[in-house]
Amino acid sequence: MNVSVNQAASSMSALAQWQEVIAGNLSAAKVPGFKAGQVTFEGTLGGKLPHAEDPNPDSETNFILPTAQFKTLLTESGNLERTGVPTHLAIDDNDYKPGDPIAFFKVELDEGEAAYTRDGEFNVDAEGNLITKHGYGVFGPGGPILLPQTTGKIEISPSGMINIDGKASGEEVLTFDVTEPEKLEPKDHGLFAFSDPNDPQNPVNESDTIRLKPGFLESSNVKPMQEMTRLIEVIRAYESNQRVIQSHDQRIGQVISGLGNPVF
Repeated sequence: MNVSVNQAASSMSALAQWQEVIAGNLSAAKVPGFKAGQVTFEGTLGGKLPHAEDPNPDSETNFILPTAQFKTLLTESGNLERTGVPTHLAIDDNDYKPGDPIAFFKVELDEGEAAYTRDGEFNVDAEGNLITKHGYGVFGPGGPILLPQTTGKIEISPSGMINIDGKASGEEVLTFDVTEPEKLEPKDHGLFAFSDPNDPQNPVNESDTIRLKPGFLESSNVKPMQEMTRLIEVIRAYESNQRVIQSHDQRIGQVISGLGNPVF
């Protein structure tokens, strides 16, 4: 077994995954509330190799293969940008400290399952439902919010209370604290969900204090220049590992050619 070739191939696979994550980050850099993905590398046991000088199985040594590990940077907030649209909301995390729960809006998917998002680009449809730009209902105390009327000036207070023409609508936008955000899995449209939404152990609770900024949206936390720099690093590392495999292939070819043309 040629360990260097296996390590180079494993590295190329991990680097390809990293490149996909970078491409996804760059493509969603302008999506409100999007959370960038990050790849780290870990060594996993690839197998055992015997010592050439000692055939004793106890003398075998382990060799390590690099693998990619993905995570989402949920604890890093984007900048808050003013839009002036009354139904746009941003969660203000200025007082966030490491270890604090992360607040999300809760929405209802088409299948009735719950998902979580930081994208507060909401609007009201013709039936009075407060929805995301992809049509998912936004949660209030009684479930997805349905306003009693669809006309009139809508105002949402920093506490989430919804007023229409200066009068209370009886509805409010809630935020939900996730105490173990690492258990959330990214979905389409900037949404996150637990792998088992019906698990009673899912660490999510209604926020004690709602910290909203009406008329604002949270930008993504993607740093495009940083991602472009990483992309260049990934490409160079991929090419380096590719050259390792090509060099090994050339050596094997030379050996086979030499065996096929013995010199006496």
